[in-house]
Amino acid sequence: MDNLKRTLEVSVLAGLRRREKFRNFGLKLPKGLLLYGPPGCAKTTFAKCLSKESDMTFISISGAEVYSPYVGFAEKFISRLFDTARKNAPCLLFFDEMDALAGRRPISSNNSSDIQVRVLSTLLTEMDGIIDGSDESNQEILVVAASNRPDMIDDALLRPGRLSKHIFVPPPDMQSRISILELHAKRMPFAGDVNLAQIAEGTEQYTGADMCNLCNEAALLAFQRIEETNDDCKITANDFATALENSKSSLSKSQMNLYARFQSKMETKS
Repeated sequence: MDNLKRTLEVSVLAGLRRREKFRNFGLKLPKGLLLYGPPGCAKTTFAKCLSKESDMTFISISGAEVYSPYVGFAEKFISRLFDTARKNAPCLLFFDEMDALAGRRPISSNNSSDIQVRVLSTLLTEMDGIIDGSDESNQEILVVAASNRPDMIDDALLRPGRLSKHIFVPPPDMQSRISILELHAKRMPFAGDVNLAQIAEGTEQYTGADMCNLCNEAALLAFQRIEETNDDCKITANDFATALENSKSSLSKSQMNLYARFQSKMETKS
């Protein structure tokens, strides 16, 4: 996934590592990034790696953790979260499932939507107060949001100055699938007849999670054989072939079309 890593390097890491050159071009670090794409494609992992590479404190929160039955608690929770990020700056503040936290504001109003509107308003206010790193204070706060349904996020949060950079995290390509299999081969006893490139060719449109599940299913088949024969066997090509017959990609064409429409919509607005 070299193109994705290159985009993150140019958008964020270059500005942190070469601040003076970045400023000479009149550039500022983005206040927020949106990582969107299918489930199981390592959006959270990319956020963690970005935090590590940029030497930023990593604070993670899921949208489901914010809401509370107590009035006003969710808004206070978000405010305290940003206060914590300021105290630990430079900090990467990661929001998982952003569509659940800051969904589109409904036209009609009821009790549940009022809570959502107040939470969204608090989030927008806090993001507008983020230090963008344009001075020498080294107090940047970068908000990174992840979502499987970017079309459900309120437009006010997606405008420039907030989550201004939208990055599509695609399913792993051929080389990435081989790399995933190689990582599993280090901790699993693959037999000599296992052809990683051949397996990668047969798993097009598989997500990273699908690839992990495929390896686990093949390992279970080999383990069952050990239980039946008491032999010290390994995971063979036949095990992977059987696992492939019983598995499929969790992605659908409609999902990929959704991301394409969202990308086209954002490009048209910009």
